[in-house]
Amino acid sequence: TLGKDTVYPDKSPKEVDSYYINGPAREKTVKGIYKIEGDTVTYCHADPGKDRPKEFATKADSGLTLIVLKKQKE
Repeated sequence: TLGKDTVYPDKSPKEVDSYYINGPAREKTVKGIYKIEGDTVTYCHADPGKDRPKEFATKADSGLTLIVLKKQKE
């Protein structure tokens, strides 16, 4: 999916809005939060039309997605 992210690092937790230009969420914005800790970036975002998550957690049928990315050591 292609899109544009707008970040708000001054918020707590930091916020990100992702506008998608293709794929199933085309022309929709999903609201999320993110954190960067060392070499790890954690995102939690809601399905289109859902409220921004308040914490980095998900549960069944919550409409939230949690992604943890860690830089691989060379």
